[in-house]
Amino acid sequence: MKDPKTIEEQVQILIDRGLEITDLEMAKEFLNQVNYYKFSGYLKLFSKNDVFNETTTFEEISIIYNFDCELRGLINSFLNYIEILIKTQIALNLSLTFGPTCYLDVNNFLDVNRFNDLQIEINDSITRKYSKEPFIKHFNGRDIPIWVLVEVLSFGNLSMMYSNLMNSCKDAVCKNYLDINRNYLKNYLYVLSNLRNSCAHLSRIYGKEFELAPKISNNDKKMLTQNNINVSNSNHKLFIYVFIMIKLIKNSSQKNKIINDLDLLFNKYSSVDLTQIGFEKNWKNILNSIK
Repeated sequence: MKDPKTIEEQVQILIDRGLEITDLEMAKEFLNQVNYYKFSGYLKLFSKNDVFNETTTFEEISIIYNFDCELRGLINSFLNYIEILIKTQIALNLSLTFGPTCYLDVNNFLDVNRFNDLQIEINDSITRKYSKEPFIKHFNGRDIPIWVLVEVLSFGNLSMMYSNLMNSCKDAVCKNYLDINRNYLKNYLYVLSNLRNSCAHLSRIYGKEFELAPKISNNDKKMLTQNNINVSNSNHKLFIYVFIMIKLIKNSSQKNKIINDLDLLFNKYSSVDLTQIGFEKNWKNILNSIK
């Protein structure tokens, strides 16, 4: 195990490895606020075998760190919107088609074991995490209608519930407002729940190759290819995740807000290489073309 290092020693290690630091006090202040180990994920993008690329500066990497923090906050806000949207559509369509407590009926689900696992998590949320909430107390923890239940489900729970629904139940969710193929929605919820976990744990997004790739239709692949996006190379980067979020959103004002918020952030950090998150120069045109 390595010995712990003081802030001064951390700064010296970076200098010894070839990182240019013009403002030592700024670097020390930064490392007092940001754990060196966390920051090392960004440092590795600009070094090989612990030697930094020539002309790389501490200031340059700290800007990327700050950009990533603000980007992660934006992405999380987009995911909040998606979460509320999907909860609304699941609660509305399943309750109208299969009844208020349809989530308790095992016949609405594909796999009994996965159904039971979800019931355990639901029960834990009702009896422990949210037991003091007025909307839970009102029902005494019993026969809670699905439009109330969804409020205690995490994004992961939501993905788990939807993926295990019978196809007839999935279609009830997909065929109306969302107007999306049930299998695409299953994939989207799964990959977006993992992105949500990354945001929740404050993980690095910039330069990251996500393990899971969103499912892209042949028509979308064709459109992306025509816009110089190589899907096979880009579908593990953030852009494709934003792409599927835009596809899920039907409200034009909300779509425009997401695109404008990203544009403002990118202009604020104009020195940042956006290709590291899969965004090419024509990214706005691509997202604006999504119907």
